[in-house]
Amino acid sequence: MKTTYTQTYLEEFISNLYKSLGIFKPHQISEEYIAARLGILFFRDNGPAFHTRVCGVDAIYVDARDSPKKQREQFFHELCHVLRHVGSQSIVPVSFREWQELDAKRFVKCAAIPFDMVKDWDLRNDNIVQKASDTFGVTEKLCEQRLLQIKNRIYFKKIS
Repeated sequence: MKTTYTQTYLEEFISNLYKSLGIFKPHQISEEYIAARLGILFFRDNGPAFHTRVCGVDAIYVDARDSPKKQREQFFHELCHVLRHVGSQSIVPVSFREWQELDAKRFVKCAAIPFDMVKDWDLRNDNIVQKASDTFGVTEKLCEQRLLQIKNRIYFKKIS
């Protein structure tokens, strides 16, 4: 896809994070690797996904009962909270907690399918969603949402 695309602040944040971790290709995206490089403990356990901080050490838990694709999405959601959010969600105002959850949902899409790694793809290809799901190890639903997001930004950039 040869087009002009301006990355959002969040996309730039993730792109810079991945570059600092030496991640340049989809096959390099790994929950274990990212967590280890960032000094975050990572666990797959039979229970809901969450993150915690104990004695200054962050830990992310994902639900081992879910598919690997769902686990990856859970990891990115919790990673967003670790990297970008402060405060206990149990005591922050409801509106702030809602904003954090929206931010985490946006983060998941951008971290799971970084624009830098799909910028040369033909987004009009009929099999693009399946290709993205297989390549990035996330659900087709997430791929549909992210690829639509990218297509819409390209379209609106063209007409503006």
